[in-house]
Amino acid sequence: MEALLREGALKPGDKLPPEAELCQIFGVSRPVLREAFAGLRELGILRIERGSGTFVANPVAEATGQRLARHLAGSAGNLLALMEVRLALEPEAARLAAERATADDIQDIEAAFRAMEQAVVRGDVGSDEDYRFHHTLAAATHNEVFQRVIELIGDLFIRSLWVSRQRSMRFVERPRQALEEHRAVLEAVRRGEAASAWQAMRAHLLGARQRLIDERGIRVAEIEPETLRTDGPPEAASLPMSEKPQAAPGKAQG
Repeated sequence: MEALLREGALKPGDKLPPEAELCQIFGVSRPVLREAFAGLRELGILRIERGSGTFVANPVAEATGQRLARHLAGSAGNLLALMEVRLALEPEAARLAAERATADDIQDIEAAFRAMEQAVVRGDVGSDEDYRFHHTLAAATHNEVFQRVIELIGDLFIRSLWVSRQRSMRFVERPRQALEEHRAVLEAVRRGEAASAWQAMRAHLLGARQRLIDERGIRVAEIEPETLRTDGPPEAASLPMSEKPQAAPGKAQG
């Protein structure tokens, strides 16, 4: 059932077939099916409407992300913990995107950036647009795990951005500063400069972390400077790609 949801064969709002038909499809008894349904309802993936049937509520990653967001929301320490996870993952995603992005990928990232620009001009919080930028960047790695991890933490990601941006709207320069940090990531990926993309994303996330601390008045112990590297990515080769996507025309190879 989870595989059908992940693959898009079942979508939010879809009504499930009758129990007898599902038992036949999956080759299980009704008690086994009902036990599986109970687990999926607990996860928030299915919902039952009395007199109407059972419906898909959310895809797996979204529902799991929402549960994670509910669990972690409201704690400044948890928002900082999220930043640590992003610092561990997203600079590498940016590096891989610079190496692997196709012309179509670059266009998608550019479109996401333009949406962010428009949100800043309108004076909006722009958390959805920010998330879209990071998600399209993860897609440009052509590594599905990066995409799924970003989707998994999506709700918490957007919520943390919303909290930070709501407070930073008092300071005109801060949304524009964040925008310029994203522009630096885009430009490095567009040029195919892997190390620069890593550095730009790392610098952006450290800046976002500091803005979160400043805007919420969080008191945290200073992290050792050497643990917050900004000079460049760890010396590690990319995983071999059996079918590496064609690089965008005119890009230097990273």
